Amino acid sequence: MKPTTRKFISLLVISGILAIGYGNCAKLTYEGNPTITSDNDNGALGNPNPGTGDGAEPNLPGNPGDLFTRLSSIPVTGGTSTSNQKVKLLLVVDNSKSMRLVHEKLSKSLKSLIVPLKQFHVEIKIITTSEIMKQSGKDLQDQGFDYKSWTYPIGSKPNEEESRILGAQSQETFGIYSYGEYHYLNDKYRMTFTPGDAQIDAKLINLQNMILDISANTNGTSREQGLCNIMLALHDRGPHQFFEKNDVAGVLLISDENDQSYWNFYDTSENRVSCRNSYIHGSLQDPTIDKEVIDDAVNFNVYAARYQISFDYNNDGVIEKRNRADNGGNWLPYATYSHLINDLNTKGSLICPEDFYKNTIQGYASYLASASGGTNGTVVGCKIIPSWTALYGFAPTADNICVGSFSKNGKTYASFAEYLKNEKNVILVPGSCSHYKSKRISYRNFGAFYIKGSEDPETNRPIIKDMKQSQASIKKAILNQAKRLFGKENFFMGNLIHKGNDCIADSAIQSLGVDYMNLFQSTELSDRLISESICESDYSPILGELSSGIVTSIGRTYEVANFKPYEVINRIFLVSGSKKTQLTPDSDYTVSENKFTIDSKVNLANGDILQIEIVSLPE
Repeated sequence: MKPTTRKFISLLVISGILAIGYGNCAKLTYEGNPTITSDNDNGALGNPNPGTGDGAEPNLPGNPGDLFTRLSSIPVTGGTSTSNQKVKLLLVVDNSKSMRLVHEKLSKSLKSLIVPLKQFHVEIKIITTSEIMKQSGKDLQDQGFDYKSWTYPIGSKPNEEESRILGAQSQETFGIYSYGEYHYLNDKYRMTFTPGDAQIDAKLINLQNMILDISANTNGTSREQGLCNIMLALHDRGPHQFFEKNDVAGVLLISDENDQSYWNFYDTSENRVSCRNSYIHGSLQDPTIDKEVIDDAVNFNVYAARYQISFDYNNDGVIEKRNRADNGGNWLPYATYSHLINDLNTKGSLICPEDFYKNTIQGYASYLASASGGTNGTVVGCKIIPSWTALYGFAPTADNICVGSFSKNGKTYASFAEYLKNEKNVILVPGSCSHYKSKRISYRNFGAFYIKGSEDPETNRPIIKDMKQSQASIKKAILNQAKRLFGKENFFMGNLIHKGNDCIADSAIQSLGVDYMNLFQSTELSDRLISESICESDYSPILGELSSGIVTSIGRTYEVANFKPYEVINRIFLVSGSKKTQLTPDSDYTVSENKFTIDSKVNLANGDILQIEIVSLPE
């Protein structure tokens, strides 16, 4: 990168907000026992796992002693051949409808990104910042992701890989159900530019249309997870693997909202999580428990006030009508409204009593609207209806508590309804109580979450429910994988985000992109990131700066000729006239096999020579 320009890392993420209801991802059920490929067998998953560690080359003694050494000299004007250099650019596009104007500005600015790179082999892939676990099957595919899922037959045995993950024994069998899912990138929006490509203008137009198409024809989400999707793209070793070791890589993030990624965040309807691309969930029979297990539960309905909250949301000047969906029911107190039972039985439902509405619901409505960043919160359709609930953990020998008297904590009540009335102040719906008991073979639940093909401990963390802790771990996983794959000098990231309140209609409700600005704070990649305001009318400068950084980095990359498999680059010297200076590994240069890249802070001039000391490792 030129010394006069800012250094950065390029990640392309286009992000925004749209509150829409979504269907669940479609699940494909496969008959028979599924096969899950071992982490150590990556042939079916793309290129081999780049391995563990921090991305640094193996260290050798400063003085190689008796090891065989040779010197190779390269003029600083003789960088690596550009025709075979691979450049990968990931565009993570926020497809919220409110981002349409941003998409148009990005589309118009793409020429400043692509044209300077036309001398290289460039691949571009577009995905979105959407929370992929919340998308329907087709919408998920249209946003650049694929998935597969399966249901294990009861009684089937886990294979070797599953047993390792679950800590299961070979004789154990699957119990109630088991469900797995693997998310990876597809090639819905992928384009290649080659050196001297005669179709570059036509392809550029197609790329511009892709940006507009993905925002026009797919649904956004109310929870952006740009960090998660970047991390998944870096680790992906699926059938459409994008990033490979030794690429020059870039990602550009465009977002008008801050990140909301979680490592593990359960969807209660599907038992799914957010930021994983492979997991197994379900149960195993547990032969270590030599007894029958009694499932004991009481289900019943109580009368509750149910309603919806509606409010206007100001999203960068665009007013969106949103609602909080059904509140689930505020239980109707027996002491005050028991006289409504007869009317409820005859009419089926009632509007909320005036004092209950005023004291309980209206205040809650104002709170929800405020907490959601909305204004003019209103209650929609408040009425009294039965609300389902459940109790668990009764003694297996207990009688049906829904019939006859009921005893609890040394007290006896005329009925279960009387207990709820006196102790819980709620009204039981007549005839709704049922006590279930069942015997089953004992089993234990499990949920294993991991990134396929990765041995990074950050990608195998247990459940983290705190979002900030999750994001810190996800950021570390991004950093670790970027260093492994590309090294410091060949990874670039740029953010187009809300840096301040320049074009924010309501600063009280609009978030800033601090999670992206601080992505590599206090790390060795902190100077590889730049952030620009999304409010700019033209994105050409930041995209051009991204291209400039890539071109400069490739121009400072050198390849050692006639490099043998048993050789290693040990030391590098810069010879300028009569002065010879030893460069510092990792700080002044990075090494990847037979190539090395000189850091942009090292001054190189025409006539300078790079002298490389190469040693042969002992057999």
